[in-house]
Amino acid sequence: MNISISRQDTALLKGLAIIAIVLHNFAHWIPGAVVENEYNFYVSHSLDLLTVLSHGGPHIILNLFSYFGCYGVPVFLFISGYGMVRKYESGGTGSDAGVSVGRFALYNARKMWRLMIVGFALLLFYELRFTTGFHHTIGSVVWYFLFLSNFLPEGGCGILPAQDLLLGPWWYFSLTMQMYMLYRLLYYRRGKRPLIASAILSVVITLAAYYLMPGGDQPLLHYLRYTFLTTLLPFAMGVWTARYGLPKVRPLFSVTASVAIMALSLFFPLFWAIAPIAVVLLALQCLRLSAPLRRLPEYIGRISAFLFVVHPVVRCFCNPRLGGDVYPLLAEYLIAGFLAAAILYRLNQFIPKPRL
Repeated sequence: MNISISRQDTALLKGLAIIAIVLHNFAHWIPGAVVENEYNFYVSHSLDLLTVLSHGGPHIILNLFSYFGCYGVPVFLFISGYGMVRKYESGGTGSDAGVSVGRFALYNARKMWRLMIVGFALLLFYELRFTTGFHHTIGSVVWYFLFLSNFLPEGGCGILPAQDLLLGPWWYFSLTMQMYMLYRLLYYRRGKRPLIASAILSVVITLAAYYLMPGGDQPLLHYLRYTFLTTLLPFAMGVWTARYGLPKVRPLFSVTASVAIMALSLFFPLFWAIAPIAVVLLALQCLRLSAPLRRLPEYIGRISAFLFVVHPVVRCFCNPRLGGDVYPLLAEYLIAGFLAAAILYRLNQFIPKPRL
């Protein structure tokens, strides 16, 4: 089944995804909140969630976002994969003559640097003005802007984590560049085999990393989850969808199957590894929403890039770990984050965009 995702649809999906991520990044800082299974897999975390649900709290809605909100990331990866094909293979820029690897990398780096500079400036101001000083090394800043933070552990020794990501959510910048380069080097103008092979390999690597170290801190799995090696499934799905469409199934079946996979992902590593596919399928059902229900998330989707950049810094000011009433802090966090993102979005209209 061919599927066409318009700009408005993309904005809607981005809006829903960034709302989930923003709420997740606040909620999992609430003392005693349910811990998500984003980088590691522990059945105990799932049992904690079920305990909260069965007891009706505390913070039942926020705990749902604490556990599931991180699944906004696969939605963004799907959109990125879909967008790559539409831009470079479907009559978009560079689809006829081809795009060199160097030009491709520099163009996409420049797009993200515009955002990353804003985020870094805000972080630098916060730490210099409101803490004891800037807490990161020059090396960490360099790796951040070279999109290497996810690969290089703090201190530069060993292969296992302790990466200095400057601020936690910003690991996604490196992952985005990894996906872009994966597309250009492996998927661009190639057929189905690279997509299928890489998707299968990603699941195999994920499960192998888990079963090699099933208990304790699972350091290998944690390290790999910052990289394309274990997270490319929704991106590959986006590329596939843009080229070949999706199987034609009834919406009720799609929703039921996706919910079943998500339920099984609470307890079984295999289903946890493929859960991003289920999340994307559920997100695509939201394209059926009526125009009035779409309006707000579509606007939030348009400012989502700036909201992603600023909300981690805003969270530092509205940190529930430092005490205080959770819900007033949440309101301040959301209002300040959305307002700052809207202002930056407006200002960005006056800055020339990079050209390919």
